[in-house]
Amino acid sequence: MIDLWEAENGYGPFVNHRLSIPYDNETPKEVLIERAFLKLEKVSPQLAKRIREFHQYVIKRMIPIKDGEYVIPPDDTDIRFLPIGCRPLGFGAYSDRADNLVYDPKIMAGVPMIDRAAFEVHEAVYKYFRSIRKNSQGSWDSRRFVGLMFSTEPFTLNELIKGFAKK
Repeated sequence: MIDLWEAENGYGPFVNHRLSIPYDNETPKEVLIERAFLKLEKVSPQLAKRIREFHQYVIKRMIPIKDGEYVIPPDDTDIRFLPIGCRPLGFGAYSDRADNLVYDPKIMAGVPMIDRAAFEVHEAVYKYFRSIRKNSQGSWDSRRFVGLMFSTEPFTLNELIKGFAKK
């Protein structure tokens, strides 16, 4: 969810490059995911195939939290202060140790379809890169990757993997 907000508003990995995100909330999540993968296939069919495989793996391991619980947001959200009495709420979190993705179904029900799609793809991208780079920390580069996949702008493979290639 944060991936597309950052992309559209010029925050996080998009400080110098705002992207246009096509919000319509009529298009089904699965269609949005397929469009993003087709866009990725034009740049790298092999990478698209691997991320698709990881997407299938991740969605089979999605577990809704129970009523009365909340997801703790990841450390790399960079939330440093909040008003007294407020607490940050996470949309979802993947655990490599537990090998599952917990998510908040109430939050998910309230966000646009494209954010739901981006959430699933983000977790697949992040899990894929953690599988090939054991020192992969934080989801910054995954947020950039997913923002580009779901944006209306074209991208190159170098732009897409820029952050991952540095480490």
